[in-house]
Order: sequence, then C-alpha cells, then structure tokens
Amino acid sequence: MHHLAYRWTIWSSVLLLSALLTVGSLCFLMPPEASIPLISVARSPSLREVAGLRDPVPVAELADLVDPTRPAVYREMIAGRRDLTRAVAGHVATFPVPSLTYLSNVDVYLVRTTAGFSALWSRDPDRRYRTRWDASRQRFVEPNEGVIFSLTGRCLSGPCFGDLGRYTVEVDGDTVLVDLRVRVIQR
Repeated sequence: MHHLAYRWTIWSSVLLLSALLTVGSLCFLMPPEASIPLISVARSPSLREVAGLRDPVPVAELADLVDPTRPAVYREMIAGRRDLTRAVAGHVATFPVPSLTYLSNVDVYLVRTTAGFSALWSRDPDRRYRTRWDASRQRFVEPNEGVIFSLTGRCLSGPCFGDLGRYTVEVDGDTVLVDLRVRVIQR
C-alpha cells in the first residue's frame, strides 16, 4: 500500500510540473497585452540585449534582394582587428554589389547585396564543416554532406539543420566592421 502511494505522489508531481511548464511557456508565446500569466517567471536578458547588439537583417528580407542575373564577385582576404570582438573588413567602396568576401582569419563570409552587408559563419551549423563558394551555381556548398546554401546563408537543400550562422555588421564611417561577439544560428 505504501508503495502505491509513493508512485501516485511521483506521478501527480510530474503531471503538475508539466502542466505548469506548459502554461508558463504558452504565456510567453502570446503578446504581453493578450496574456494573463498564471505563473510569473523572471526572464533573464539575453546576451544580445546585455551587449546592446542590433539583430542582423533577417534572411527573408535579403533573399528578395539578390539579383540572379548579376553574379556575386568573390574574393578572399585577411581582416584586420579593431579589438578582440570586431574584425575590420575594409572600406565600404571596396565591396561591389553584389559581392562575397571570405575573411579567412575569422572564418566569416562578408556578403554585400542591395540591402547592405551581412556576415555569415562559413561553417555548416550541424557538423561544422567549412562551406565553399561555388561560383558557377552562386551557392555555398558543404562538400561532405552535400548541403547547399544561398548567398544569404539560407539552407536550400541537403540534410539541413539550419541556416548559416550570422554576425552583426557595423559601418563606422566608411569602414565595415564584423562584430564577432554573438553568432546567431537560425534553425
């Protein structure tokens, strides 16, 4: 009899905890003005908020701004360093539209489209294999798994586990800087 009461206590505790977590997470999915939270959970600020970073341009906005009739100019270079957290890519005028520059010492592709600059991590988000630029297809290709990414880093085919990671790009005067503090991976 004692054994059954113990099982009942554990089972009811698990059910109560899962119900509370479900209700709590649903409160965060609704806009604040539409929800009345039953559980008050303090939300800690994200690293992006603490560092005061802006979000990179969303991939959906960049995808419409890539002109398939004008191939991206590809080149490789070594970025300078402003400090430990920012790489100096160069002057704005040195990057034509559209262009793709691989910054080899920081493992980042700097993309310039009509929307502006975007910085992509050159590694596949799942296996961390380095992608290569295929100029004939105007696509990033990860040769080990056959994953194909667009110029904006969006996964197009293959075993996709997300888009290429993105960094924030800042233009300080006429200098292009890549902020390496936070890499955003969209799954």
